[in-house]
Amino acid sequence: MKEKTVDRLISLTQCVIIAGAILFIFWWVVIDPEDNRSLGMGDAWTYYAPALHYMDHRIHDGEFPLWNPLSFCGHPFAADPQHLVFYPPNLIRSLLSFDPTPLKTLRGVAWMVFFHLLVQGFSTFFLARSHKLSHGASVTAALIYTLSAVSVSRCIGHWIFIGATAWTPLLLLVARKALIADGLRQRAAYTLGAGLVYGLIVLGGAPHLIVLTGFTLGCYCAVHAVLFVEKKHLRPLALGKRLAGHLAAPMVVALVGALASAALLLPLTELTKYSNRAGTAEKAEQGLKEAVGKYGDLFEQLAVYPGNEHYEGIKAAGAGCLFLAFLAILHRKKRVAVLYLALLLILFDCSMGEPLLFGRLLKWVSPYAMTAPSRAMLIACLPLALLAGLGVDGALAKIQSRRWKLARAVWIVSAAVLVLSVLIQGVSPHSYLDISKIVVVIPAVLCIVVLAAGWFHEPVIWAALIPLLLLGEAAVWNKEYLPYLMQRGHIYPSNQSALAKHREWSMPRERGVDHQPNLKLYDLTPVMNAYLPLHDRSVCDVLSPWSKMPFVRAVFDYNVTADGYRGHQFLKRFFWLSKQYVDGELPGRKTLFPATTTIFLKNPGNLSVPRVPAESLQRSSVSENTNKTVLLPRGDKTLTLDDKSKEEKRVLNLQPFNLPDMHCALGLVISTNSKMTLQPVFGKVGTSRVEVGKTLTLPDTHGREAFVEVPIPDFNKVKVIIRSESIPEGGRIEFHEISVACDLDDENKLIEVLSHTSNSAEIKLNNLPGPRLLTFMDADYPGWQAYLDGERVPILKGNNVFKTVEVPPGTHTVAFKFRPGRTYAGITISISTVLLVCAAMLLLSKRASGDGNEIEDNTR
Repeated sequence: MKEKTVDRLISLTQCVIIAGAILFIFWWVVIDPEDNRSLGMGDAWTYYAPALHYMDHRIHDGEFPLWNPLSFCGHPFAADPQHLVFYPPNLIRSLLSFDPTPLKTLRGVAWMVFFHLLVQGFSTFFLARSHKLSHGASVTAALIYTLSAVSVSRCIGHWIFIGATAWTPLLLLVARKALIADGLRQRAAYTLGAGLVYGLIVLGGAPHLIVLTGFTLGCYCAVHAVLFVEKKHLRPLALGKRLAGHLAAPMVVALVGALASAALLLPLTELTKYSNRAGTAEKAEQGLKEAVGKYGDLFEQLAVYPGNEHYEGIKAAGAGCLFLAFLAILHRKKRVAVLYLALLLILFDCSMGEPLLFGRLLKWVSPYAMTAPSRAMLIACLPLALLAGLGVDGALAKIQSRRWKLARAVWIVSAAVLVLSVLIQGVSPHSYLDISKIVVVIPAVLCIVVLAAGWFHEPVIWAALIPLLLLGEAAVWNKEYLPYLMQRGHIYPSNQSALAKHREWSMPRERGVDHQPNLKLYDLTPVMNAYLPLHDRSVCDVLSPWSKMPFVRAVFDYNVTADGYRGHQFLKRFFWLSKQYVDGELPGRKTLFPATTTIFLKNPGNLSVPRVPAESLQRSSVSENTNKTVLLPRGDKTLTLDDKSKEEKRVLNLQPFNLPDMHCALGLVISTNSKMTLQPVFGKVGTSRVEVGKTLTLPDTHGREAFVEVPIPDFNKVKVIIRSESIPEGGRIEFHEISVACDLDDENKLIEVLSHTSNSAEIKLNNLPGPRLLTFMDADYPGWQAYLDGERVPILKGNNVFKTVEVPPGTHTVAFKFRPGRTYAGITISISTVLLVCAAMLLLSKRASGDGNEIEDNTR
């Protein structure tokens, strides 16, 4: 009993050491309030955190955000795994973010990352202890997996991966308990527990690692079944039963995990059907050469802490870790060493993708196209860390035979020479870091310590010194490596005070585009475009000129407004009224039609609103009933742009002018003597907002006048700039008249927005003179319902992807509500599964308490 108490005290002390080491690295290297590094880099503040701030704001405003109306013309927010809507640690973080601001969200995320690092370290420690590794070896494994280069770098960038890396050691630990349990009830209880852990990993929202951790668990169980076969299982029937049980375990874990995470998976499967991410994707890294460069670089990238020069690529935990992993062969538990060596090789194979065997197999079992296979190194560092822990105990084991001591010393020296020679080659000088020679000195000291430990048996001293040296190696590297990653272009460009202000929810009636659209979520400002790796391809087809491409992540600002007319023609508002429709597909993005009066519907059925043929529409964004204001009258001095103008003079600046509350278009009467382009730019006076208009490709008019039209954003006061960035030699553009046409048939004044929140919108239509079609320029997606004066009405698909309802004459209220059945069903399944599994585990554990003990796999 006394030994158990001492052992527990030692374990507690070691856990405190792990926590302190992680906090040391986390605070010293990552947290730096004066340099914006605490906000993370790249996607941390440009993609993940803006979405989480939106979530925080809506939750504390009393609405759970299932839909996001601010980005990409609407998006099923809860169905996107990378928004972590149903991930328990993130839900807790969000609920604790009182009076949310963007800065509070970002700092909350930083502490959530720290929490996951603790889980990652502790669960690795206890996984190692379950194999009877010493406390020092277990601490070594925990520090290596938690503070590996690939782990630390992801924590400041793609921290979303920590939802998988943190729980994977616990998943393997509980799965191992299930595999070695003696008794069906106990085995079932552990298997169900592993299923709940895998459900957490799924809800963690990193699709690549969701598949990879499931694949890892399957490989772990398969290799375990082969390695740990006892004599009583060698009979064919017993062997078959054992193999079936080992292979069934990951299937049960996957099933329980899927049910526990149904709140995400059910809506995700629906979103995936609408996305190009299913089946086809960007060209992934393929082959060994693409993953690591030259074949000879592979070992160097494992020995040198930062590994591959690029953010993606092969990275491990440095020379000290690699050296200790080589010593795993010295451990007496050979089968445990082979288990983790096999798992390491499988995951290493996956990290290099095709055409290697397991890289190809992983792609085959994946339900969607995955990119960047090198991310498998995030999980591969776990078996590498366990091998290093085994190496520590192997090197510190007490050996009486002088001959075996000498043999061990020869192996240690050989491993040291091999690793250090590669390390020296890689840092003399290092290809992109100005690193001191101490990064060689520390691993060299580690090698000397391990060699000395074999001859002077003081395990407590050596077991404490080895983790400290590994911690020092990681700290020295990260002090240079992380600032290199977080260069000025990758960190938040402004002062943190800009993110400290509380934002109020106030949905405007109009929206624009932005160069960094996701950052508008910090301000709760709607934009048409977005960066979304998983999105509705039909919306992308309307917004972007890239509809023929298999997969794109982003729709840029110029795609919507400069590459076509649609942005300022009909996408600039949330709500439009139309008094006629065309039965058919929306015309091309370079085609004008009177958007204030007309909507395109496909097979709408019988409607009271008049139907008109597409060929009868005039090629203009305004109707025939307009009010025209001339900005440059005919007869005045003609404005000219030519190739002889200085660059700053190839711009026409028009005087600011006011616009009424209706749709307007800029008209240009021009003549040219060669082919060239014009770019109109619209600025909202009194603000910093600027929108580019449709890029005009002008033909050679041979001196004859031609008319071109550009829709204008809904600015109350606008300044227009017309520029030509390149004019060919001898080229000349003459502007004979510049005018603005305002559409008097625009019925925007009849629309009164009563409310517009995340999951709903309510509109009052006042005194409609006839039947109308109200179009909500927000994506039509399964789960949306429409109500006219409280009665549910069908939703038509307007302009290919938007929500349209027919409204009779008079005054009416129209409500749109997002009630996704799959999400509600998924939440019900998840809660029911967790409750049932917890109850079953409790019942099984009580009944199994006297069934027997676990089988220990401590054979040589």
